[in-house]
Amino acid sequence: MQIKTLFGSLLGIAVLSAAPVCVARSMLSMAGQNRTSPAPITLADKPAVKFIKVHKLADGLKIEDIRMGHGPAARTGDSVSVHYTGWLANGAIFDASKFHGDTPFTFQLGAGQVIKGWDIGVVGMRAGGIRQLVIPASLAYGRQGAPPTIPPGATLTFRIHMLTIHGASEAVRHHRKAQAARQTFSAKPATKFRKTWKLADGLKLEEIKLGQGPKVKNGETIAVHYTGWLPNGKVFDSSRMHGNQQFTFQVGAGQVIRGWDVGVLGMRVGGVRQLVIPAKLAYGRDGSPPTIPPNTPLTFKIHLLAIQPAGW
Repeated sequence: MQIKTLFGSLLGIAVLSAAPVCVARSMLSMAGQNRTSPAPITLADKPAVKFIKVHKLADGLKIEDIRMGHGPAARTGDSVSVHYTGWLANGAIFDASKFHGDTPFTFQLGAGQVIKGWDIGVVGMRAGGIRQLVIPASLAYGRQGAPPTIPPGATLTFRIHMLTIHGASEAVRHHRKAQAARQTFSAKPATKFRKTWKLADGLKLEEIKLGQGPKVKNGETIAVHYTGWLPNGKVFDSSRMHGNQQFTFQVGAGQVIRGWDVGVLGMRVGGVRQLVIPAKLAYGRDGSPPTIPPNTPLTFKIHLLAIQPAGW
């Protein structure tokens, strides 16, 4: 189970803006970009119902291949260009590349530039291929949604047409894998800290490693690796469980549980901080069945990788 699942019932993952809620353009804070009048929708006006191949992943993501492409398959780290259309559960189109001058959208797989459902679901596509993704809220905009366009807890359907794939070099891949391995946390919470303090709301901050540069502030988008434990010491989620892919979110935007929004403030890049979060700042009296029991305090170890200033 991934953190966006948790932070989807737990977290919402996009940078919210008044602009169209494009799965990736919102993530990249492109709110100031001009939008053309809606044109005929890319690929089709309705989701497809016939597929060559269908499979559902353990985190609830459904992958439906409409047309197989050719050439090398897209892998984490590759830069890909696509056309896309996105539908709400009621069949309404909420975004499409046609809405943005029919310009293909380009992003790097696994870099946290799009919602988690895309980072996972586009892997394996080939140029010319068309794939439909049915993405649960936990891998999209979560419990919060992205008002007024995306309702809370919304499942989204995207049809994606892969245009081009620019593969990362093997040297770059090796570097990223090695870097990810170094960022993998231990199987148990830390017990030795440089500094420890407890806030009035019961949140406990335990500084393991100090970072460098400016401190994290509200409104900034940050990239992290993380591990989360239940009180019995069981790991219930970790970025290492999802291909060691970093997790990206906007601080203070309600895209993560409250304990995270408060607890990461003041961190510096390279720093590692452990958060002991009371239930009221996590999933509360309801919990997040079946993984998080009701009234459960949680422990997270967070490694801050990067900070993108507000408005980036």
